[in-house]
Amino acid sequence: MLLDQIVDKQNRLGIGNAGLAYLVGCDKGLLGERLRGLRPLSNEDATRILGILTGIETLKERHKPLPLDLKDCVALKKLLDDLDEERRNPPKPLTPDEDALLTAWTEERVPLAQLAAEKKMSAQDMIHLLETLIRREQAIRQIQKVQLAGLATAMRKSEGAEV
Repeated sequence: MLLDQIVDKQNRLGIGNAGLAYLVGCDKGLLGERLRGLRPLSNEDATRILGILTGIETLKERHKPLPLDLKDCVALKKLLDDLDEERRNPPKPLTPDEDALLTAWTEERVPLAQLAAEKKMSAQDMIHLLETLIRREQAIRQIQKVQLAGLATAMRKSEGAEV
C-alpha cells in the first residue's frame, strides 16, 4: 500500500512531517492525519509524496559521502526542483571535445593555464566550463545508475524474486 511505503521511506530518511509538508505544499497537521490514516489520502497525493521522498533518496545518494541537510527545507526544495528539471530535460552527453578537455584536466593533470590558453579563454572562463562539464558528467552518471537499478529491479521481478 502506498501509505505504508510513504511512512517507511519517511522513517528511513528521517524527515519529519513539518519538513515533508513544506515540500508537498500542505498543512503539517493535515499531512500528519493523512499519514496516520485518520483522513483519506488520495492515490494522486500519495504518489506525489512518494515521488518527493524518492527524490530525496536520489539526492542523498548523489551527495555521498557528504550529508544532505534535511532540515533546510528551502534548499531541499530547490534541489528537488533542480532534480525534476533534470529529469524533464536530461543533460546531453559530452561531445568528444568536451570529454577530451575533461580527461586532460582530471586524469592527465594538464595545468589550467595551459588548457585556457589552448582554448583561447580566460582561466576564470575555463574554471566555469570545467565545473559545468563535471556537473553534466555527474548528472549523466547518476541517470545511468538509476536506469540500471530500475532495470535490475525489473529483471528480479520478472524472475519472480522478491525485491
